[in-house]
Amino acid sequence: MDLSIEVYQDKDNTYVASCFELDIHSHGETLNKAVNRLREVVNFYVASAEELGLVLEDFVA
Repeated sequence: MDLSIEVYQDKDNTYVASCFELDIHSHGETLNKAVNRLREVVNFYVASAEELGLVLEDFVA
């Protein structure tokens, strides 16, 4: 499964990282923090889905 991310800096100079396929977003004071937090959340999401017996491909268009 391929996922894309988008990162932008908001008006308060906070970085926002988003994975639109899974509707997951994170933020951080730096680009690295925002991306690393998003990676952690996506990994948790994927692990949780597997534990619940969900097939992620059913949710990702």
